Amino acid sequence: MEKNDFRRLKDEADIESVVDYLGLETTRRGSAFFILCPIPVHEDHKATNCYFKAGWNNVYCKACGKATNAIDLIMYTLGCSYGEAADILWEIEGKPEWYYQKEKKQKKYFSLKKEEAEEIKEKLEAEGAKVTLK
Repeated sequence: MEKNDFRRLKDEADIESVVDYLGLETTRRGSAFFILCPIPVHEDHKATNCYFKAGWNNVYCKACGKATNAIDLIMYTLGCSYGEAADILWEIEGKPEWYYQKEKKQKKYFSLKKEEAEEIKEKLEAEGAKVTLK
């Protein structure tokens, strides 16, 4: 079974690449890039409220006080599900191999008491099996 590492994907996301991919209009002032707030309940009309800087993994809106990560930004902008947004971010980020991790099956061990092991050994030897206990 494969497991997606959503947390790492969000943590390592380059929000500037996401904004570019989504085609959001930006205004640059100094080292900050400004966009309209992507949060649906915040009807933002000033592109100076929400900003990000190169190397950040989210955008922050000064007006509503909320940070929006890359997956949520994709969801809000494209109207897609969390899983679809995560897959889009995975593609934007260059399809990192670590995103799809196969879960390791744990070996199941059991233990026997010495008397139980001896009893099983005797039964198997009675059936003609060669048994060695360690």
